[in-house]
Amino acid sequence: MTDKSTPEKKTAKNPARLVFSVGMILLVILCDQITKWMVTELIVRPANGGQSIDLVTWITTLPSKVSYAQFEVLPFYNTVMVWNYGVSFGLFNNHSTENALLLVAISLVITLILLIWMFGATNKYVSLGLALAIGGAFGNIIDRVRFGAVIDYIDIHAYGYHWPAFNVADSAIVVGIGIVIIQSLFFEKRTDK
Repeated sequence: MTDKSTPEKKTAKNPARLVFSVGMILLVILCDQITKWMVTELIVRPANGGQSIDLVTWITTLPSKVSYAQFEVLPFYNTVMVWNYGVSFGLFNNHSTENALLLVAISLVITLILLIWMFGATNKYVSLGLALAIGGAFGNIIDRVRFGAVIDYIDIHAYGYHWPAFNVADSAIVVGIGIVIIQSLFFEKRTDK
């Protein structure tokens, strides 16, 4: 006879979910870096009169930075070339090497904490959200290590007001953290002790 008054055990960690999460991290990094290459090398550098380079060369070398550019795509969307030396919304936006190293160190610590959380998560939506956030963080860390700044190129605007420029990595971070928050607030089962 089993005791029905004991609380349910947490679901065991699912190895397939961990493989999926790591795959999602790698996919976000890949999409982020490919889109940054496409903007800098297929759009901005040729428009500035430079010679574009292929993806493998762009990844394996340190190409020169391209200057600011703006291309209207839709009435509410521009592709831009912005170097973000700070964090979101231009905070800590200075060009010092120390600032770049500090931001890389902080990002790595936060990403390590998220990785530990992801590997311990038993909920598939939390795992997915954390994987998206981690992949986005790594995408931006790669830029900071390579260039000392993050490449931002998506410019959404309306009636003369522009949202701060962002990229695929930033989008993955926001969506991922949003999934974790929504799952935690509205869908996580509460147990009374």
